[in-house]
Amino acid sequence: MLLWGLGLPLGLAAWFGWGWALIESLRGRWQRHLLPVAWTGAFFLWQSIGFTKAMRYQLPIYPMLAMFAAWGLWEGWKRSRELPGRAGIWGPRAVAAAGLLVVGLTAAWAFAFHSIYRQPFSRAEASRWIYRHIPGVVNLVIDVGDDEYLEVIPMPQDFILHPEAVHIVEITTDLTGEVREIWIPYAQAPHPPGGEAELEVTLTSEPDSGDLYARVAGHKMLGAGQETEFRMQLATPLPVDPERRLFLNLKNQGGTAIAMRGSVLVHETSWDDGMPWGLEGRNLNGRYEVRNLELYWHDDQDDDQNSVPDKIERIAASLEQGEYLIISSNRQYGTIPRVTIRYPLTTAYYRALFGCPEPQPVLVCGARLEVGEHQGQLGYALFQVFESHPSLGSLEINDQFAEEAFTVYDHPKVLIFRKQSDFKRERVEAILGQVDVSRVQHVLPKDAGGPAPKDLMLPEARWQQQQAAGTWSALFDPASWIHRSTAVTVVAWWLAIGLLGLLM
Repeated sequence: MLLWGLGLPLGLAAWFGWGWALIESLRGRWQRHLLPVAWTGAFFLWQSIGFTKAMRYQLPIYPMLAMFAAWGLWEGWKRSRELPGRAGIWGPRAVAAAGLLVVGLTAAWAFAFHSIYRQPFSRAEASRWIYRHIPGVVNLVIDVGDDEYLEVIPMPQDFILHPEAVHIVEITTDLTGEVREIWIPYAQAPHPPGGEAELEVTLTSEPDSGDLYARVAGHKMLGAGQETEFRMQLATPLPVDPERRLFLNLKNQGGTAIAMRGSVLVHETSWDDGMPWGLEGRNLNGRYEVRNLELYWHDDQDDDQNSVPDKIERIAASLEQGEYLIISSNRQYGTIPRVTIRYPLTTAYYRALFGCPEPQPVLVCGARLEVGEHQGQLGYALFQVFESHPSLGSLEINDQFAEEAFTVYDHPKVLIFRKQSDFKRERVEAILGQVDVSRVQHVLPKDAGGPAPKDLMLPEARWQQQQAAGTWSALFDPASWIHRSTAVTVVAWWLAIGLLGLLM
């Protein structure tokens, strides 16, 4: 609140003014100050001791704090004029300069923060990029000037085109350019043994009729479980624009069914915003498949009791199946690693993904991530970043270090990672498998910073002391007569207990 909400100059002046007004009230001059001082202080305390200490919950007292800042500066200027000698000359000037500094820097911070809303919203910008660059089931490759974009065509879920079957879909685009190629990136036979596939694609002005704009064909040998791609170049590029009526006709002319899918996008949890957003007539359904890491699952959960945490299996399988990993804000990596006693495995996952060494906080690593500066270990490399920061001209202020609620709603940092050719599931499992989840404690976040919960493990110093003291056989001779005869041992213990009873 002091640094990011009010800004440091106004925040310091506001709380200085509130404190001064409180002192004035305690000295008996409470008539002017009691109500605003009490209400502001009580509201601040109420929100500060709650479970969720979000900065935005303090917004109702911002106007009062601004008034306290103004009152403190005005009162300081008036009283400094009454000082004797040179202090009475320079005091008012210093207070006036401080007031101008507070007003000027607060205005600068406000204008810098306002710049966020003059830029495209990061999640919307990322969604547009995804639709234009990440391939779906069937894609038109469109040249717009010197740039290449995709028009991802929505298809039915689990789309299979059987022999002699035809599938027709209308194409809408907001691009003005030339269709150069039809691209189907992931195709295979749905069942063994597979065989030769022949796919014909036509672009027409009406469904299955009208003007024929383009006809292309692709031939592939398909096997079950072995994906291949169809890249079919148009003999002559086809001009398209938002006004042109266009239909895509897919026909399987071979004897083998063709199963097609879009890119698999990996999301972090069900809690944060899934990407891409539904935007400008497009949505995720029918274009992409999704896997979810569910990073809020318990780190030590092992439902199948195979001694491998379910979260490791889910992370490794999802990353293996996926092509892109999308983090739509710092909501997870800005909070989960703060509770390492509960989420040691998830914290290790973020460190390996970001290339974030100990003891640097994961949030700091995420706030500073940029394309080309990322050295992760999980086989996914940072490919695109979408962010907007408060800025004044060329000066940018990275506010990703603030609490996650300060950025996550109106200017989150979106990270898109792409799977690398050297990805190996076994490496992911080996890295995450090194984490000891046997001592996970399911504490609430508010308790994570307090004393560590008690468990049955000895502290390190006591454990070393026990090891140095010797083993049982070193302390008690196994060859002793009392250790070799059960009857003698029972009698000896009975006599010892009886003697202790007499002494007590």
